[in-house]
Amino acid sequence: MKKYLVRATIVFLSLFAFVSVANVAAKGSSSSSSRSSSPSSRPSSSGLYNKPSSGGYSKPSAPSNPGTSSGGYSKPPAPANPNTGTASGGYSKPQTSGSPASSSSPTAYAKGNRFDSDTTQKLKLDKSQKSLASYDAEKSKFKTPPPSVDSKTLRSNPVVSSSHVYSRVGYDDVIRRRQVIYGSWSPPIYVYNAAPYYGSWNSTFLWWALLNDATFFHHHSNDPSITAWHNDAMRLSQENGDLKAQIATLDQKVQQMDKGGVARNDKYLPPQLAGDPLVALSADAIAQIPVEQPVLRLATGVPGGQYNQVGHMLKTRSDKVKIELVATSGAEENLKLLREGKVDAAIVQSDTGLIMDKNSPATVPEDVTFHRATLYTEYLMLVVSKDSSLKSIKDLGQSNTIYVGPEGSGSSLTWLGLQMQDKQYKNVKSAFADYKVALQKVAGDKTKAMLLAAGMNTPLLKNISSNDGCRIVPVDDKDLSALQDAQGHVVYDALTLPAGTYPGLQNKEVKTLGVDAEWTISDSWIKKFGEETFDQLNYAVIDIVTDLHKKSASQEDAERQSHKSHKWLWFFGVAVVAAGLYWMIFKLNVIGTRR
Repeated sequence: MKKYLVRATIVFLSLFAFVSVANVAAKGSSSSSSRSSSPSSRPSSSGLYNKPSSGGYSKPSAPSNPGTSSGGYSKPPAPANPNTGTASGGYSKPQTSGSPASSSSPTAYAKGNRFDSDTTQKLKLDKSQKSLASYDAEKSKFKTPPPSVDSKTLRSNPVVSSSHVYSRVGYDDVIRRRQVIYGSWSPPIYVYNAAPYYGSWNSTFLWWALLNDATFFHHHSNDPSITAWHNDAMRLSQENGDLKAQIATLDQKVQQMDKGGVARNDKYLPPQLAGDPLVALSADAIAQIPVEQPVLRLATGVPGGQYNQVGHMLKTRSDKVKIELVATSGAEENLKLLREGKVDAAIVQSDTGLIMDKNSPATVPEDVTFHRATLYTEYLMLVVSKDSSLKSIKDLGQSNTIYVGPEGSGSSLTWLGLQMQDKQYKNVKSAFADYKVALQKVAGDKTKAMLLAAGMNTPLLKNISSNDGCRIVPVDDKDLSALQDAQGHVVYDALTLPAGTYPGLQNKEVKTLGVDAEWTISDSWIKKFGEETFDQLNYAVIDIVTDLHKKSASQEDAERQSHKSHKWLWFFGVAVVAAGLYWMIFKLNVIGTRR
């Protein structure tokens, strides 16, 4: 009996040693590749464009590519009428009845997928091919060849010449916008016995106008294309009594306007289409409209900071949109300018609006809505002197001074957010200072500290050497992750700053908290320049998100070193198990036999 108990004990200890080593190795492996996106408790980090609170985004999933977290991206279903938009639904616009959701849009999600230039190029190609397929499918429904019209004649149409295009418009998007305007009306079957278009005018629009706006035909009665359409309509009416009556009613109304002396306006469009003339035009006519480059005013941050760096990256890669960078003091000023309409977009920390409104409630007009997308996660880094006795943020007290960046910066707002969660930090003296100046003060004073909220590999800390006299300590107070926004999402997530991120400030991984750096854009800008332009801008954002999540050489080296140590742990565990099994099988059996 004793022999079996000894055997069982050895097996148990061997397996326990093996499992323990395996857990340690797995834990080390996961921490060495700590993600830069937040946990699922904050949905904005699971993918770009999906926070719903003040106009959210909701872009869809992407091709699965291995690599680091890309921050996520996904595009919405069919866009709604650009004139009506949505009040707070953001880019997650309701799908048009009967129209399929677009799957050609910029897409991606943070969990294991990664975007690169090849992916965005493929998305652009797919979008172009689907747009062409939509055009060919619509055109194939019509049985009569369209009348021949040269490009010069198309361009001379006043509606065409006065229209604006801010991107090369996808025809599938035009079809969906047209369906929104037409509502429940759908073309009668006889319409498809005519031509798909007549010169500058889309045929479906002309048949809709027959029932809804006789005034259009009065204003454009001198247009040969309208005459060609009228002739086809008369031909079809010979076999359709209802159509014949509709044509007669139309002609009567036009004659009355002629006799009444109503002046013709060759730029006239039905009121429903006045803000979106492309809906009335043929694909050939749309192709004649020169593409204009829209301007986006983007609030960034202090020169040399990470927000400013992101702004310059976007400016370089956005060839379809002209980016004008507006330098600011940081996140608070960015959001303030955006709310006041002085900029079109901004980079803002995800806690900014919540903290601003708690400290000084501001009334934002209901028609001012924004769309937000997670660019990357910002880590809270508490920098102290190497000689400081501070080992954690929990050690801060009345004798300490903490520098929280310039007034209005994201770091200063985050410090207010931390004070909301733990009254202990209200006793700590705080001061505004430029980050470089603050670092110098911290290095020479054991009682001082600096709080910085910044993305992975921020240049400010990357350039610090181990001789500069500073180090990073954990922001590991669990009370600080209790703050929630209006939707119940955790504002500050517990994260780990990977080893090797800042070799001059850390020699191992550091526990901390994280907030999101959000790309925030005004809904009014999207309505003005259109969904196609917005997509082009999103392709550029996707590209920079990829670069923002690339690991540095020092991080890669730290991971390699960590993996080497894990291999030794695995070897040790296997050796322990093997030795235990050997003793049990051979030694104890031999002893038992001798007895």
